[in-house]
Amino acid sequence: MAATACRCLCNTDWYQEEGPDIEFDGLGGAMAPIQPARFSDLLAYSTDMGQPLRGQSLRSGDVWFLRSEATAEKVTVSLFVNGISITHRGKEVRACFSPFTLVRNCKFQDSTSCNQLTSLKIFKIFFFVKNLCYFFGVPAEDETEADKERQCWVSDIANAVHLVTQSLFPPFSISCEPICAAAVTARRLMAGYVLYHSGDDVATVLYGELSPHTHGSDLARLAFYENEQCQRLAMEIWISVASNCFEKAGVVG
Repeated sequence: MAATACRCLCNTDWYQEEGPDIEFDGLGGAMAPIQPARFSDLLAYSTDMGQPLRGQSLRSGDVWFLRSEATAEKVTVSLFVNGISITHRGKEVRACFSPFTLVRNCKFQDSTSCNQLTSLKIFKIFFFVKNLCYFFGVPAEDETEADKERQCWVSDIANAVHLVTQSLFPPFSISCEPICAAAVTARRLMAGYVLYHSGDDVATVLYGELSPHTHGSDLARLAFYENEQCQRLAMEIWISVASNCFEKAGVVG
């Protein structure tokens, strides 16, 4: 299903007698290739989507929420510094951003399948932590203005996600220099802090270091430490020519 709207939509009603007000299709992901970080005292943050939204609304407006290939509901979306709220007929759903949230423009693949909705300028928000996807449409009575309005939404949401992400990192710069006190870093190619989603609504701050292949081996090492001192190894990934690396493309704030 959902071959039309970027092949991701589900046929879900806004209201249910019990349970959550909104549900969305899951976005399939790769199996975890590594074991979770080993230390319980690593710096970590909650990525729970149900956390409170902070401050006042940065912007608010009426857009269309797509709930199937052929149906949409007008909703009010409010953007906050750390998430969004969606209001429909007096009911509100809130979704807090995490560093693993992505926003981008999208469009219908088949312009003949749903004439009513193909006039909308669509954007989507992925919440990878929960495998949820929200689709919204801006009406296009004036196509130029609708494009501008959509781009404003996408840019503002991307900027909010960027600020959330940057707030979790300690001050640092990407480094290519080894550390004298840690001999294991002697063959370092590059190193820097990363955020690792280990499940259970947790984003863990790790210091990653990439090293080249060793003599007689076809494996390169990607090590993750507690911090930039590289004294405690949290986990590691061994990379070969058969290893897969995927990037989720979105708008950068």
